[in-house]
Amino acid sequence: MLTDRALNRALLDRQLLLDRSATDPLTAIGRVAGLQAQSPNPPYLGLWSRLDRFALADLTELIETRQVVRVALMHGKVQLVAARHAPGLRQVVQPALHDALLATHGERLRGVALTEVAQVTRELLEDLPRTIADLGTELAARWPDVPVTSLTAAARTEVALVPVPPGGVWGAVGQPAWTTLSAWLGHPQPATSTVADLVEWYLSAYGPATLADLRAWSGLPGLNEIVEDAGLRLVRLRGQEGAQLFDLPDATLPDEDEPAPVRYLAEFDNVLQAHDDRARIMYDDDRKAIFATPGVVPGVVLVDGFTQGTWKITRSGQSAYLVVRPFAQIPTRDVHDLTEEGLRLLAFAAPDASTHDVRFNSR
Repeated sequence: MLTDRALNRALLDRQLLLDRSATDPLTAIGRVAGLQAQSPNPPYLGLWSRLDRFALADLTELIETRQVVRVALMHGKVQLVAARHAPGLRQVVQPALHDALLATHGERLRGVALTEVAQVTRELLEDLPRTIADLGTELAARWPDVPVTSLTAAARTEVALVPVPPGGVWGAVGQPAWTTLSAWLGHPQPATSTVADLVEWYLSAYGPATLADLRAWSGLPGLNEIVEDAGLRLVRLRGQEGAQLFDLPDATLPDEDEPAPVRYLAEFDNVLQAHDDRARIMYDDDRKAIFATPGVVPGVVLVDGFTQGTWKITRSGQSAYLVVRPFAQIPTRDVHDLTEEGLRLLAFAAPDASTHDVRFNSR
């Protein structure tokens, strides 16, 4: 039987948050099953919180040399993943993305051949990378009676797209230009990944999980049969409320009393969204505060492995401030550790500021 605290330590360990890793950024991205990349900066902050040595240029180089890509995967959310994994991952989740498109835009796309939308999208973006707004203008000229938002949703769903640098790199502003994943990677051979591969990837990155956790993360139906019948060598465990958990047979489980240092999680960090039951990382009241605004996931502070507040960097003139908003009173020793860690984060994220300061504000 694994307590929520034991699951917390397993999650932190596999996400490289229990101890910073000496591995390289490309390997780390694979080990944590990708990083949320809805906007350019969070993946950089996510790697900074996980690695011993990491500089902005390390990830920018990986993006510019096409070793990692930002592409819509689970639930249509943009993830930063290794380029060698991206086509296979997209292939596995594509049916679920297609079904979600029809559920949301099906009526407005009635009579539109999605295969034709996909073909036109490929021709346009592989000829010349364009912003989504420009792509929408082109598609609307061909289907004038269809809402442009539905057309661009169809294009982004039926074709895997990636932003072209400088889009997607640290500090990028404005709307990026997009091309197809296939063209960006030189039209690689068709992928051969399976749902079973996705399940193993998830467990290796997030620790023991229920079927509900797997479904919540992947957005895929029918996982019962995959887990039971696809030949995965999984071990079965129990959570403290009796739920059946699955894990990889050779995976390690840290002691639940293993110390967990304070951490600053980036906005949208997958750690906060990878489970149906999030008791392993946050309390119910914290969950309501973190997800109070639809479509927004703030940077979050971990103390003893659990969510204890949100954080944000603000600028005033030549000064940069990291403002922590605790959910409850934080012990003095942890305030000290958060201050020291916060100053290191400011040195990384705002090196041009003349002064750095960490402030705690309960309002």
